[in-house]
Amino acid sequence: MRHHSPVMSSDQRPHRKPAGKQQISPILGDSLEVIEMYHREKAAVLEKSLQQLNLLENAREIAFICREVMIIREKISEILKRKFHA
Repeated sequence: MRHHSPVMSSDQRPHRKPAGKQQISPILGDSLEVIEMYHREKAAVLEKSLQQLNLLENAREIAFICREVMIIREKISEILKRKFHA
């Protein structure tokens, strides 16, 4: 029995706007610490799912997850900048 990864297939993924034209997603949460922890946990889940994928069979999924992790890390970086410069 094959288990499906938590990553959406290319047909299920929402279409993204070109780089530079993406809207900033609204931030939900009480504090920067809560938001930061949310993004860190999300990145950890994605990184863990990478361990279960095979490069030869799941190259597109791996590329998608890597892009998502990079986006999340950028958000964490922005949060840390706001947190320490406020």
